[in-house]
Amino acid sequence: AEYMGVVRTFVGMVIVCVPVPVPVAADEKHRDDEYKRSDKQVSRRQFLFLFALVLFIIVFIKFHTSPTFEQDAHGSLSSSQTSSSKDSSTNEVCESVSIFTDPVRQRMRREKEKGKAPRVSIVYVTKRPGGYDFLLNSLAQQTITSHDQYELICVDELAPYRASHVIAYAESLNVNLAAIVPSKPKNPAHLQTRFGIYNAINTGLLLARGEIVTFLMDLAWLPPNYLERTIQFYDDPSHSKSFLAYPESFYHVMDAYLPTKKSLEDVRSVTFLAENRTKPLSVDLNKMFTQGYTRPEDLVRDFRNNNPHGFEKQPRLNSPVGKDTFWELSFASCPWSALEELNGVEEEYDIGDDCHEVNIRLRSEFLGYDLWIDGQTIVENMWHKNHFQPQGDMWNRHAKNTVQDLVIFKEMSEIARGIRQPRSRFNNFDLKNWRGNDCPVRA
Repeated sequence: AEYMGVVRTFVGMVIVCVPVPVPVAADEKHRDDEYKRSDKQVSRRQFLFLFALVLFIIVFIKFHTSPTFEQDAHGSLSSSQTSSSKDSSTNEVCESVSIFTDPVRQRMRREKEKGKAPRVSIVYVTKRPGGYDFLLNSLAQQTITSHDQYELICVDELAPYRASHVIAYAESLNVNLAAIVPSKPKNPAHLQTRFGIYNAINTGLLLARGEIVTFLMDLAWLPPNYLERTIQFYDDPSHSKSFLAYPESFYHVMDAYLPTKKSLEDVRSVTFLAENRTKPLSVDLNKMFTQGYTRPEDLVRDFRNNNPHGFEKQPRLNSPVGKDTFWELSFASCPWSALEELNGVEEEYDIGDDCHEVNIRLRSEFLGYDLWIDGQTIVENMWHKNHFQPQGDMWNRHAKNTVQDLVIFKEMSEIARGIRQPRSRFNNFDLKNWRGNDCPVRA
């Protein structure tokens, strides 16, 4: 269409510039004047003709040698690649998923790493107002605070409203916040799934760079040895195919300190309690909080009685039916290799509670991974269901439905009988290729 437009313009110029026959004057006296005037017109039209021809040649060369917008855009993305075939495969992998990252912060992140990825990627998932005081203050008080040891990736559905506040908060505490993004768009095959925790977790995995990944949900206060003990566990080569869980202790907020309805719905807030939380919940036991349940009870009890357990191996679930052991993905760690083999969590089951923990745990067992729990790392969690449940889906991400039976009995039975593989079937990305092609930087 562009070439035809140029051709039509040239033809129009030619028509205008073609000399027009001069009528013969009846009066002989005026004939010479008419010829003289005609000669001047022909000369002027010849000049215009030549000018149009030169202009046409210049425009033709310009269109012929300049890339189109699409060529230029793709060329700039793949200018560092050395072969067209590699460009094609890289773009295909990287364009399979869109992530709404800040390109400036991504470049800063890459410059900070300088080719060396952190040991631990913390993937924090939230859709609720507040909660960043728990996360950021507990990370700032870790025994390991070096930025080359960990990175924080926040997948926050409210990021468009409060990302700048969270970034400023993290910088004030020297917390290594590598990215804060909303979830990626849902896979078109799973648009009808009700919730979004699987999609959020996978978004964080697509941005993670560490060899160890630890998962966190909101309202959890990490003990100061959380990162240290996690790295210590995976420093042991025998744990290269192990998942690590942490005991939990729940706390209830006393009525006098409950947040207002307005603060619970403020999408820009980074805290929602009456005060910015800068210390563990147990410090204010019976003052601001009351004790809730603990899991596993014996590990938490012995820890508080100064008789802590160490790393303890848990029995297999012997799926699809077997012994129930503690496993909570609200705070858990695993090697990146497991997530590559599983290709993340299965978004097709993103429709209820209890499925993401069981799903990833059981599938990993089929690949030879085991589970341990650390009796010296007790995570303090603030209970929210009784206090905040009336706020609706904003505060209840996935606490109304369950597909645990579907996962345990149907899916795991199919894997055990060889009908399907443990790897996620319908995710529209490949974690191994995504990381290998450095996609998070260019997303």
